[in-house]
Parts: sequence; C-alpha cells; structure tokens
Amino acid sequence: MSFLRSRRNSQIHPLIKQSLADTFTDQEMVALSRRGTVATLAAGQRFATEGAVGQEAVVVLEGTADVIRDNAVIVTVGAGTVLGELALLTGEPRNASLEAHDELSILVMTRREFNSVLDQCPRLAAQIENLAMERSAV
Repeated sequence: MSFLRSRRNSQIHPLIKQSLADTFTDQEMVALSRRGTVATLAAGQRFATEGAVGQEAVVVLEGTADVIRDNAVIVTVGAGTVLGELALLTGEPRNASLEAHDELSILVMTRREFNSVLDQCPRLAAQIENLAMERSAV
C-alpha cells in the first residue's frame, strides 16, 4: 500500500474534495483531510481481513472495493463509502474482508484519527453510528 499523507496546512485534500463533495460537508472534508492518510492500492490488494482486529477505518475515494464474507463477495462499493467503522466502534473482530476491486484510492484513519473526526463532526458521527447499527444487524 502506498501512502500519501494529506497536507496538514491545506483545507481540503484535492482528492477528498473531488470524490466526497456530494456526500460530506466542507467541515467533514476538512476534518478528514487533516486526520487521514490517502492510500492507493492495486486491484486485488486486500486491506482488511475478516476475523482480524480492526485498526483502521477507511473512506473510499476513487475506484471500487469488494466486501468479502466467508470467501464470497457480498457487495462492491464505491466513492463515499465508509468501511471498517464497525470494528472500531465495537472492538469486535472484523466481520468481513476488504479488497480493491480495481485500482483504489482510500482515506485511511487510525482509531484515534477516526474518533477525532467523529468528535469534530456530529452529523457524520450520527450517520456512521446508524451505518454501524445497520451493518451489525446483517
């Protein structure tokens, strides 16, 4: 995985603005830009493993990612999708693996960075908590 640290002095990372402007508010994009790390992955590269302890949450910026459970793709997701949040919120092992379907750009946040973004962005925190509840019911 190649990482490009978001510029701390800029307001919104250009790739975040380009990919997430329809999904996130400016305040949320600024928080994401300041906290996360942009990574580019090759098609087929796995970046989370079912059953492992979750260390990061990601937001898909460009490309698509497969969500895999029991070695079967259950859904393919694109830009704006938050992944890995459930393991960070619950402390439980990951309930699915994540793999780049094609070349993929993601924003990676450690648990600390993720929690900081949620603290700064109440609307986003509520959306992610609702998303986590929906996903834990599946």
